[in-house]
Amino acid sequence: MRSIIQLTQSSALRSLVTGLVVAMLLSVTMFFAKAAQAQSFEEGVHYTEFDLPRTDKPTITEIYSVFCPGCYAFEANYRMIKKAVPENVEFERHHSWGMVGTNAEAMNGIAKLNAISEIYSDELSNRVMWDVFTMIHEKRTKPDVPDLHKILGQYNNLVSKDLHKVYDSFQVRSMIAKSKQQLDKWRSEGVTKGTPTWVVNGKYRINIGKLDRDQFFQEFNALLNYLLEK
Repeated sequence: MRSIIQLTQSSALRSLVTGLVVAMLLSVTMFFAKAAQAQSFEEGVHYTEFDLPRTDKPTITEIYSVFCPGCYAFEANYRMIKKAVPENVEFERHHSWGMVGTNAEAMNGIAKLNAISEIYSDELSNRVMWDVFTMIHEKRTKPDVPDLHKILGQYNNLVSKDLHKVYDSFQVRSMIAKSKQQLDKWRSEGVTKGTPTWVVNGKYRINIGKLDRDQFFQEFNALLNYLLEK
């Protein structure tokens, strides 16, 4: 019996020591991985810091346009990007204005669809805006207001309210007004000059053109996480 107890204690001790060693190795590995990542991203090269207030919560903001080819590439990887960062990170999306050749009513309608996608982000994710992107970039068609309502109608069963009524709601109009104010502010501060623009925590803009094209999204996601921790 004593030998069994000693063996059990010995096994438990070995397991404890092994667990501590593994934990220490993981900590050291993570430390050097973070250090290497920090060294690889340089302020003024990979990202630009602005003298603006930091958001209260970890936030990633995208300024995009459905007419922008670069934004289309990001949209195709949107869900992958969301999965690459911690779950507590908030995502905000602002649709840019002023596409030449697009009537004002349609532009306002696209902004409304963006607002609806923000309101029902859990239910809709980027489905609605993805349909607008594909209409433009794959079908080569500029959407008009009836087209936008047709897209909305496809997802009415996913939410508790009639999306056609939400389209003209006070909540949507208010979100668009606030979005315009934010975009005007960031333009005046030099944060955004075009699309796509990605901003982390309200003060770090990712310099997309400086990232490695061969492993773009891998580096982009790593930079997002690096800036979220700053």
